[in-house]
Amino acid sequence: MFIYYILFSFSFVNILINKVKFSLFFMALLLIISAFRFEIGFDWFNYKDIYLHHFTSYFNDEFIFYYIVNISKSLGFDYKSFIFLCSSFTCLLFYFSFFKIFNNKEVPLVLTYFVLSCIYFEHYNVIRQGLAVPFFLLSWYFILRKKFLAYVVCILIASLIHTSAILLLPCYFFLDKRIFESKYIYVAILLFLILFTRMDVNSILVKLMGYFDYFDFVNRYLNSNLINFTESKSNLGLTKLYPALLFVFCLIFSELKLDNRKNIIFFNAYFISIIFLLLSYSLDILFRFYAYFEISMIFSFVVLFSGFNRKSRIALHFLNMVVYLIITNNFLMIMDMVPYRFN
Repeated sequence: MFIYYILFSFSFVNILINKVKFSLFFMALLLIISAFRFEIGFDWFNYKDIYLHHFTSYFNDEFIFYYIVNISKSLGFDYKSFIFLCSSFTCLLFYFSFFKIFNNKEVPLVLTYFVLSCIYFEHYNVIRQGLAVPFFLLSWYFILRKKFLAYVVCILIASLIHTSAILLLPCYFFLDKRIFESKYIYVAILLFLILFTRMDVNSILVKLMGYFDYFDFVNRYLNSNLINFTESKSNLGLTKLYPALLFVFCLIFSELKLDNRKNIIFFNAYFISIIFLLLSYSLDILFRFYAYFEISMIFSFVVLFSGFNRKSRIALHFLNMVVYLIITNNFLMIMDMVPYRFN
């Protein structure tokens, strides 16, 4: 855990210094830690076997990722070099998106939440989807600029890395708009989900998916340890409840400042992520779709705390970071990512 504790410590130092120069140094450190990891995460062993022996039978519909694998093998890269390449691309795409969407004053806080809220560590577990997520984040920049074609290009690139991303295309038409005028509708929906979405229907879904195993994605899901992966994530009870409770608390006790389209995008994306998160109590595979909207947490807390006074905002950010430090530490333990190894 020593390496992870260093990253956690630097996350707090980063926000205390609050300078983009230090954030750049921290970004470089995060990239190095990710790129040189060894035998960490659920996807590591799955993709090792595919990379070494079976890659021509996989990713037929996701040809961007197929060509990344193909080019890596053509250049004689071993599997560790392939992971280095994917991790570096993922981190750099995230960083590029940060600087496109946020100003220099916002970047340090965004980067701190990127680490403490566990988003950074997600791509350790899901290599291919981890590479698709930053393209979805970058697409929000084009929503802000009202560039539909560029948005579509981002989503298409993401879907050619991970097919599920194609379902994100409609987000262009509603992500920057108020979904409900009354905040109490949001509260009611989340309280309903918290109370009534605890039925176990995942086993039913897995059985139904057996009838569709001729689809490449379905077949991979049923014949890999992805089921164990999502079941492991079901043990993250606090991870699933805390974001919803925090959201409800902020809506009840403050008036959020949804006074610009960027705030609305991150507010909506966070709300959608909570819905997927709560529904995944019953349907584990929905964690896959949650992963796309989870990225909203890098800035959504700024929006959620915007209705409080300055002292309260500082206190809420500090308490929130401590809670997420505990949650992320728990995540690393449950997902068998401890100890950190490099080679």
